[in-house]
Order: sequence, then C-alpha cells, then structure tokens
Amino acid sequence: MVDSGSEHILAAPWLINDAAVDIYNPKFVTHIWIAGEKPEVKFVDMRLRLLHPDGNDDDYIEWEAEVGFVDHWRAPWSVLLGQHGFFNQFTVSMHRSARLTVIEEWSMFDSRFGVIPGESDQTPPRFLL
Repeated sequence: MVDSGSEHILAAPWLINDAAVDIYNPKFVTHIWIAGEKPEVKFVDMRLRLLHPDGNDDDYIEWEAEVGFVDHWRAPWSVLLGQHGFFNQFTVSMHRSARLTVIEEWSMFDSRFGVIPGESDQTPPRFLL
C-alpha cells in the first residue's frame, strides 16, 4: 500500500521472520497513531525490495530504509510505504482512472519539472501558493 499521508514505512508483524529482522534489538520503539489507535511500533533499518508487477524475481528496485513493525496489525495489506524511506527516495506518480502507480528515480521529478536537485529540501520554499 502506497500512502502519501503516512510518515513512515510500516509493516505487519508476520513479516518479521521472512525479513530476518532482529526485532529484539530495534533502532527505536515508539507509539504512533494508526486508524484511531496508538500501537507500539519497533523501528529497524533494513533493505527493501519492490518487485515489478509484470516482472520476475530479477526485475526489482532495492533500497535501504527505516521500517516500523506494528505490534498488532489490522490492515488487509502487509506493508505501508510512506514518506520517510519511500516518497523521499523515489518520484511516485499515481493516477486513479488508470489505476497505476509509477515509481521512478528521485531525479525524474527534478528533470521533468526543472526543480534543482535538493531544492525542495531547503527552506523557505521557492514558490508560495
């Protein structure tokens, strides 16, 4: 699940064993609001891999990110890709009618729209709306 409103990448606890994550030695532990609840979330640094929907196991993008494992998970999906660790690593375009999400290199937005790389990370913003 791609969620531009989520600050973090979050994952279901049943993925811990498959991901070979040491959840007993997390980077940090906190509570965050998720769907009206405030569960405990254990964050670890890990390498993530996103497969192309039409590809095979050799067709993927891979990156390192901080991932939070939620102690009790109610969502029907197993991973939520949020701002830190996903949207700040890639250019993500979504189109509802086409039912598509396109994930490209971070620099694609800069080259497409003429934004100087890194400019969006500086304050104050170049344009005020």
